[in-house]
Amino acid sequence: MRPTKWGIVSGTALSVVSLTAATPAPASGGADSAATRCRQIPVIDTYHTDSAGRRSAAPSANSSTTRVYEVYGGPMSVTVPPKAWNPVTASDTEIQRYGLYPRPKSPAQRRIWEEMYSHVTSWVVPDMCATNVHAAAPKYPTAHAPVWSGAVARKVKKAPAFTGASYIFDEPSFDGVCKGASSYNIWSGLGGVKYGRLMQNGVDNIAGKGPNDDYAWWEVLSDDPKKSLPEMKVKNFSVKAGDRVFAGTSYYAPKKQVSFSFYNYRTRKAVTLGP
Repeated sequence: MRPTKWGIVSGTALSVVSLTAATPAPASGGADSAATRCRQIPVIDTYHTDSAGRRSAAPSANSSTTRVYEVYGGPMSVTVPPKAWNPVTASDTEIQRYGLYPRPKSPAQRRIWEEMYSHVTSWVVPDMCATNVHAAAPKYPTAHAPVWSGAVARKVKKAPAFTGASYIFDEPSFDGVCKGASSYNIWSGLGGVKYGRLMQNGVDNIAGKGPNDDYAWWEVLSDDPKKSLPEMKVKNFSVKAGDRVFAGTSYYAPKKQVSFSFYNYRTRKAVTLGP
C-alpha cells in the first residue's frame, strides 16, 4: 500500500480518544450477509528470517516470520517479530521493520507505549478475510451526522503532515435494538476529511445480532472506489466487551509504507499489519 501525503489525522497519538458510530448495517446484501460474507485472504508465501537476515528453514526463538498475502490482486507482507524480541529496547529501525506503531517522542506518551509493548506475550500471525462492509462515504460527515461522535485534528498551515493516529479504548457491550440491522464501530485513521483517501483501523460489531459479535479490522479507501478496500477482518485477534484495546494507523514516509497495529490488554496479544 503506497498512499500519498496525508494532511488530516482522526484521533490523537496514544491518547484515550474514540471515534464511534452507531448506524444501520450496510444495505448491500443485508446485515446478516454483511456479517457472514468474509472472503478468505489467501496466503501466497510464508518464510522465516534469522537475526543475520538469512532465510531459515524453520522458525526459532530468534527468527521472524513473514507471511505474504494476496490482497485484491497485489501482494501484502506482514512480518511478525521473534518470540524473544523486546520492542522497548529495540531500535527504531526494528520497530519500523515489524510495523509497530512508532515510539512516541513525548515522555508521557512514550511511557504509555512502553507499558503496552512491554507486556506483549504473543505476536499474532494474522489470519484475514475481506468483508463486504465499506465506509458509507469517502468523506467523513463530521458536520451533519447524528450517529457519529469523536474528534478530528487538522494540520496547521506549514506544519508537517500527520504520520500516525491511534487510540486506547474500552470495548463496550452492544446489543442492537434491531437485531441484524444495527452496528457499532470504534476507530481512528489518517485522511478522509477533505479527500477520499483514508487509512483506518478499529473494532466493529456490524450485525448487531450480539451481544458482542466484535472483530478487529483495517481499511484503505481511495478517491477511486475501484481501488478501495473493504473492512479487512483479522479473524484470529479476539476482542470482546470489556477489553481495553489499542489501535493505531501509521505512515512511514521514507518508504511510503502503511502499518496497522492492535494490542489487547486482556489477552496481551498484539498484531501488526504491514509494512
